Amino acid sequence: MSAYESKWLRRLLYLFLVVKCVYWLIDFDLLFGEHNIVYKNNVQLGFIKSWAYFLYDTESSLRAKFILTATICFSILGLFAKRYARLIAIVCWFLLTNINNAIYTTLSGGDFLVQQLLFFNTFLSSGMSIKKENLFDLDKAIHNTGVLALKIQICLVYFISGVIKILDVDWQSGDAISQIFLIKDFGFPMMYEKLYQHVGILKVLTYFILGYQLLFPLLIGWKKIKKPFIVIGVIQHLYIAFIMGLPTFGCIMIIAYSIFYFPNLSVPSLNSPSMRAG
Repeated sequence: MSAYESKWLRRLLYLFLVVKCVYWLIDFDLLFGEHNIVYKNNVQLGFIKSWAYFLYDTESSLRAKFILTATICFSILGLFAKRYARLIAIVCWFLLTNINNAIYTTLSGGDFLVQQLLFFNTFLSSGMSIKKENLFDLDKAIHNTGVLALKIQICLVYFISGVIKILDVDWQSGDAISQIFLIKDFGFPMMYEKLYQHVGILKVLTYFILGYQLLFPLLIGWKKIKKPFIVIGVIQHLYIAFIMGLPTFGCIMIIAYSIFYFPNLSVPSLNSPSMRAG
């Protein structure tokens, strides 16, 4: 994968991080204010561990606002800056780690996935030209390792989720989606009234989702079906994000698709001689 293509994952991650931090600032008192809802258990941490709990180990609203604002600033900087791209990525991951540790009890799996993707983002190349061959090869190796790690991470998310589902009796019987529609808060009333009457359709949909997740690691690499395969996934996660009420997980999974697919444009890759020559 070229640095040009992988940069879209980086940009989408940073945009998502900006939106998330703005949301946290707007609803600041709920999670970071003096009377926040977050339960904390004060413990003594070592010197190294304490760096990951810089925000957790304080009740200072000013410190929380500073870290959230700094995260927004570095994320915006990461959208445009090529120089020191990996340093910016490390700072963003470090800041989000502190935020997540501070509000750990309120987070979902999507929040932790964002943190994990930001970590692998630190490996990605900025795409700047490198004239020295040994440094170019090192940059390419680090970049390709990051891309591979990102792809493995998403494949594991789908496969492990599929395995867990197949061990559940409701998914085995094909009734899992029907159970979801019993909770009217997870769907439109009109959709609930029409679809819940068609048990057969819901069973097929249940098995389709199960198959999609289990086969994702195999089929995502098949070029002929990759585009429609991703479109199906986007539709699923839009539903999860905006109807089931899990916006972080739904949106971050859609963002993660960009590491698997981006329009094949005529741009130099990390393997291109032009990149090496600068």
